[in-house]
Amino acid sequence: EYWTAQRQVTELDAVEIKSILAPIAYHILSSGVSGVIAQHDLIPLFEHGLIDQRGCNEAEARRIGRTMLHDLNEQSGIFLERGQDTNSQPVYGFLHQTFGEYLAALYLAQQMQADTLQLEAYIHRSIWHEPLLLMAGYLSIIDLPRVNTLIRKILDFPSLHEEMLQRNLLLAADCLADDVNVNPKLRD
Repeated sequence: EYWTAQRQVTELDAVEIKSILAPIAYHILSSGVSGVIAQHDLIPLFEHGLIDQRGCNEAEARRIGRTMLHDLNEQSGIFLERGQDTNSQPVYGFLHQTFGEYLAALYLAQQMQADTLQLEAYIHRSIWHEPLLLMAGYLSIIDLPRVNTLIRKILDFPSLHEEMLQRNLLLAADCLADDVNVNPKLRD
C-alpha cells in the first residue's frame, strides 16, 4: 500500500495488486517448483487477473500487465525476476517466501468464502501449513463465521491415525496460538 501510494508508477492500487498477485502466489506454491514461475506462465495469469479486476480487453490487460510486472520487478522489491529457466527465459518469484504465502492465503480465503475450499488438498501438507494459518488469521478479521467453520472443518477432518497423531488438533491449536478469533465454545 505504501509503495503504490508513494510512487504512483502503476495504474493499480494495492487492493487490485493483491487481487492479481494472490492467484499467482497460489499457482507458484501449488507448482512446487522452487518458488518461481516462468514468464510464459506468468503473463497469462497477470492478464487474466487484470481482465477480472478491471474488466478491460486483452490488449489493455497486456499493456497494464507489462507495466505492472516492470514496476513490481524494478521498484517494489516484492515480486521480481529471479533468474532464467532452461530455455533462458526469465522466471519470477517473491522476494521472500512469506509474501507468497500471505497472498496464497488470501486466495484460499476467497475459496473458503465461496465454499469451494477443498481442505484435503492442503491440510497436513507442510508447504501449506503457513498459508492455512495466515488464511485463518485473515478470516478471523474479515469473516468470523467462516473462520469458525474452518476451525471446525480442521478439527473434524478425517485424518488417518488422528486419534494417535492429533494433527488436526495441533493445526487448530496453531491457529489459536496466532490469536485467531473463534467462538469461545469452539476454542474451548
